[in-house]
Amino acid sequence: MTLALQATLAGDARGPSFAELWPRMELDFELARARHAPVALLCIEVARFARVAPERQAPLLAALGAELAAAAPPEGLVAVQRESELLVLLHGTGVDGAESFARELIAAARQLALPGEPAPVRVGLGIGVAATRAGLDPWFDTLVAVARDGLEVARSNGGEGCVHSELYELHQRRIERTKGPRAPVPLPAPTIHAQEAGTRVEPTRTETPSTPPAAVATPSTASAPARELPAPPRRTLSDDPVVARVAELLPAPSSAPGLDLAAVEARLLELAKSAFERALAEREERFKSELEHYERRIAKMQRALTESELEKDRLARAKGLESGVASVYRDVQGLSGREDDFDRRSGLLRAIAESNLELHAALRRRTA
Repeated sequence: MTLALQATLAGDARGPSFAELWPRMELDFELARARHAPVALLCIEVARFARVAPERQAPLLAALGAELAAAAPPEGLVAVQRESELLVLLHGTGVDGAESFARELIAAARQLALPGEPAPVRVGLGIGVAATRAGLDPWFDTLVAVARDGLEVARSNGGEGCVHSELYELHQRRIERTKGPRAPVPLPAPTIHAQEAGTRVEPTRTETPSTPPAAVATPSTASAPARELPAPPRRTLSDDPVVARVAELLPAPSSAPGLDLAAVEARLLELAKSAFERALAEREERFKSELEHYERRIAKMQRALTESELEKDRLARAKGLESGVASVYRDVQGLSGREDDFDRRSGLLRAIAESNLELHAALRRRTA
């Protein structure tokens, strides 16, 4: 099952962003179209979401993302947040399945469990529904427009409910004036199984019932049947999980001749670009955090140095400084060299003398 939720819906700050998942959603739609697989799109809005306290908005979106993941169809879904709307692409889902999914999500939101809340919270959801259907080959933008029409109707009816406007032809004609009509996708060729053709196929060799094992033709007497060469291994585009998953989903050109390879390549480039920009942003954020840390340390050291300089100036300008006391000894006292701790005492005296000289020089500079 393919399950991709934007970071705000997955509750993971390091999860995929809108810039990464939106091109993937369009690419998934094109791949499903090439396989003639149904897809549906939901446009969801939380009623009066702007009035929700800012500290409760993130937990609310994460709880909705958990409900989406729990009710996802077997083929999976992709969900993104675009301003105040949530757009959800349901794989392998038709109109009926999308409407059932929307009604179940509305019912679950009425008893939504938020972290830190003692009781479930009632959240109203307005949902517009769109899906692929027979007889119409829509653009992805057509599904988005139809789903938003349904959301507008739900919003005008009080902001809660599920609406399917079915204005596909109107939006399709409008979009075709810009993008042009879609190139038809041929149906996949029917697969003829060996048992249906009445032929016995073995993994190692092919024999007919009329030819005994001893009379099997050799290359010198008869030409051997052409053996189908194995398909070359498919090349992976990147080690990135998103791009690697897209590479796995890409069909072979022979199995989907109507696939717009130029559009697929453009979407893949958008995915790679968004992933690269996200990595650069994370690296810049780390560098910015380290720089702020060092700036705080430097500012702290500068404050300590300024305070020390001010204290020295204050002491130098102080009045009534003590001039010292006279020595009680007639002669200069010192060490004879016979003391047991001569080295320690002489080192202390040397340090005291050097400190006195430095202090004396500093006072002379301040009073000059």
